[in-house]
Amino acid sequence: MLPIIVMFLGLSIAMGVVGFFGLASTMSINVLERTREFGVMHAIGARPSAVRRIVVAEGVSVALTSIVVAAVPTIGLTAAMTTGAGKVMGALPFQVSAGAIAIWVVVLVLGAVLATLAPASRASRMTIREALSSL
Repeated sequence: MLPIIVMFLGLSIAMGVVGFFGLASTMSINVLERTREFGVMHAIGARPSAVRRIVVAEGVSVALTSIVVAAVPTIGLTAAMTTGAGKVMGALPFQVSAGAIAIWVVVLVLGAVLATLAPASRASRMTIREALSSL
């Protein structure tokens, strides 16, 4: 039973890494598409830290939304998979631990912050001239 649990844990870590890079690339594209918007924000007096916070907050909100949207099907599919595997390999316990979910959410939010730091830094360092020259 332990190899199956390790396999599922490895699969969830791999999916987390893919999600991390997916969010980082999405936020990078988002920053590129909103270059003029960031230039205007700088022009009206927005501090680089404010622009950075906006981009990071957007990335975290995308991550939190994906957590909420993915939680229900994930729990349902996990229950179905453990039931199916339990018929073949013997009973497999299925428990949803609130502590494990809380830890996973914290890890995902921290990953979202890390994934958005590079695009946020790029947006905050952008000068008004280079932002408005992309017209």
